Amino acid sequence: LVRAAAVSAGVEDFVARGIEPEELRARIRTLAKLGHATRRAIDADAAIARLQTRVRERDRDLGEMRQIVQHMRSSLQADNALQRGRVERMVQLGLELNKLQDFHVLMERILSEARALLRADAGTIFLREARTLRFAYAQNDTLTKRGPDAAKFNAYQLPVTETSIAGWVAMSGEAVNIGDVYDIDASLPYRFDPSFDRLTGYATRSMIALPLRTSMGSTLGVLQLLNAMD
Repeated sequence: LVRAAAVSAGVEDFVARGIEPEELRARIRTLAKLGHATRRAIDADAAIARLQTRVRERDRDLGEMRQIVQHMRSSLQADNALQRGRVERMVQLGLELNKLQDFHVLMERILSEARALLRADAGTIFLREARTLRFAYAQNDTLTKRGPDAAKFNAYQLPVTETSIAGWVAMSGEAVNIGDVYDIDASLPYRFDPSFDRLTGYATRSMIALPLRTSMGSTLGVLQLLNAMD
């Protein structure tokens, strides 16, 4: 009864009184080996559990990477389709512009189509007159929504110098792409003139400015596109 109660309580072995020393040592060695084997089994189970966790984490990471790759592939396909559409539209636009004879209609069309292609909220065209740039054409969806008076622009002029964005583009013949006109790199020679924003209450942020050239290569003026909507 005592042996049965001990085994039921979880005892690994039961030694009766009067056991021979050699037999006792043999049993102790056996139990020690059993203990080591049990510990190794526990450690192995823990290692397997950790490995399984890592495998699950890797599977999850691989799944996320597959989603990222699929998203990038879809984005690239969409971008390629968008670029193809823009190129096709530019070719068609070039053919249409060649048919226009009225200079003012031509400038307004160039400005509106450029804004549509780059999804710009506003845009201006400066025409070069010797050493001066004249604010000649302007479109602004934000100001137009405020009312007809808000969309009226008084023509003004600025010198062709490298201190202004339009002046620098006219002088250098190079385009600029500015993410934030109020945070232009101090090493650049040009700066944004905030007077138009203060006058109209408009908030200019991003800007693309590029020269308008004639077929002979001379600079006709400067096209500015403001505040990309995407």
